[in-house]
Amino acid sequence: MATEPNDYWKTVPILWHFAVGGGLFYGIQKLFKEVEEKLTDDTKLQIAIWLVGVNTTRTVENWPVTFTKMFDRVFGRQHVTWKCFWRSSIASYSALFVSGIVGAFFTKYNLFKQLAIAPEFLVTALLGNVFTDYISLLQTRKFLEIGRASCRERV
Repeated sequence: MATEPNDYWKTVPILWHFAVGGGLFYGIQKLFKEVEEKLTDDTKLQIAIWLVGVNTTRTVENWPVTFTKMFDRVFGRQHVTWKCFWRSSIASYSALFVSGIVGAFFTKYNLFKQLAIAPEFLVTALLGNVFTDYISLLQTRKFLEIGRASCRERV
C-alpha cells in the first residue's frame, strides 16, 4: 500500500492507460452504433452480401509474397549492403528516439539534461541496438524466404 505521497504517482500511468483504452473502446462502440442506425436495411443487406462473397483464402495465402516484396522495397533485395544497413539503422534509431520521447514525457526527467549525454547514447545504441537489429533483420529475411517458398509449393 502506498504510504508516501510520491508513491501515488506510480499508479497514474497505469490508470491513464486504462482510461485511454476505455475511452477508445467506448468511442469505437458509439461510432459503429451511430453508423448502423443511419444505414438503411437495403444498404445493410448489400454489405452482408458483399461480406459473404469476399474470398479471403486467396488473399491470405499470398501474404508471404506480398510482405516479402514490401520488405525488399524498404531494405533492398541484398542484405549485406550499405543501403540495407543504413535503413535498418534509421529504423533502430527512430524507434529509440520515439521510446526516449515517450519515456521523457511520462517520467520526471528533464529532456534537455538527457540530451547532454546524447553522444554516449548514440554509441551505446549503435553497439546495443543497431547491430543486433541488423542481425535480426537477416533472420526476418530468412523466415520470409521460407514463407515464400512454402507459398510457391502450395500453388
